[in-house]
Amino acid sequence: VNHERLVEIGMLATKVAHEIKIPLVTIGGYARRINRTLGTNRFDRKMITVIIDEVDRLLKINSEILEYSRAARLNIRECDLHVIIGDSLNLLKERFKNSGIRAEKKFCSHSLSVKADPERLKQVILNLVENSVEAMNRGGRLIIRTARQNDYIVLEIEDTGEGMDKEILDNLFKLFYTTKEKGSGLGLPVS
Repeated sequence: VNHERLVEIGMLATKVAHEIKIPLVTIGGYARRINRTLGTNRFDRKMITVIIDEVDRLLKINSEILEYSRAARLNIRECDLHVIIGDSLNLLKERFKNSGIRAEKKFCSHSLSVKADPERLKQVILNLVENSVEAMNRGGRLIIRTARQNDYIVLEIEDTGEGMDKEILDNLFKLFYTTKEKGSGLGLPVS
């Protein structure tokens, strides 16, 4: 497992260089244009917004790479799954509203105590819900279900998005595989 992880990290380094090239080229181009046009009528403040967006994208990629490549240090403790889901959904409440998405919680009737790292679990939930939101570009329904089945606790996230074809499903957890224009392809592998 350690050997496989080292091989993956080596491949990751190569892919990182490629992945960050596009935002860096964009930032450099816009910064040079700002430098040439600052104080003239050709200056456009939108160029600054593009730079900020690309820096944010690089920071997200950097954070995900660091998260993926370091050994996980888990802070496992008893926590309530419903509370973690609720906290995660609250972070996205405004995004749901702006995207025309109705989020529905269909929780089992009793609390579900799990032994987990609540921050890591929240990250997984946020990644899955973000993917659902992005799949529903014209609004829709997001349903989060919990259940207890025998000795297991089940968390299901369902959306009314467009779905995925076989090629996407086959590559879902590969590093840097993404179908999104500004995606990093790290969200699900990190999860």
